Amino acid sequence: MGSLTRGLLIEIKSDIKNKTSLLAKNEEMTDAIYNAHWYLMKKPEQNSFLIMLHKSQNFIEMTVGGFAPLNITTFVAIMNRIYSYFTMMIGVLE
Repeated sequence: MGSLTRGLLIEIKSDIKNKTSLLAKNEEMTDAIYNAHWYLMKKPEQNSFLIMLHKSQNFIEMTVGGFAPLNITTFVAIMNRIYSYFTMMIGVLE
């Protein structure tokens, strides 16, 4: 049981790490598009850049069961809650 739990925690941690790096790359892309002097380009190119800028600013956020955003703060809060319940159950069983 312990190895399964460790494996799941490692998987969740890697998902959160991937999501965090994805958010950072998205912010970098937004800045790069905005700083590309798109306003000096021809109209069709401007439209393409505006669409890319809009898409990079309005991204889909990953959530935990549709309730909370998937980030390190949520992960730590969930782990603290699990540990609290675990220690309460151990106290009751003793």
